Amino acid sequence: HESLIAFSNRNFYDSSLVVFPSAHAPSETLGIETVRVAGTWQGKTNVEEARAVVSAAADFMRRHPDKSFGIVAMNQPQRECIHEELERRVAGDDELTDYM
Repeated sequence: HESLIAFSNRNFYDSSLVVFPSAHAPSETLGIETVRVAGTWQGKTNVEEARAVVSAAADFMRRHPDKSFGIVAMNQPQRECIHEELERRVAGDDELTDYM
């Protein structure tokens, strides 16, 4: 989807990349979104950000059990932080467990 490359195209490539338009406009279940989180970056991780990502993922799973989604982290330590938070959130929640 063109929205996934728009930031890089604008900020790193001076909008010089030619990107074909997507067949679908961004919507609640398609595209990307920026959400500000009041967390702090420590040791290559941001726990508050991980919690916000997992909250958004859990909300998506509940509202759209028939759709898939992906989470992208900027580094391995943050990926692990998100993964651990997701495991905590899913544990004991039958709806999230079924989705996973």
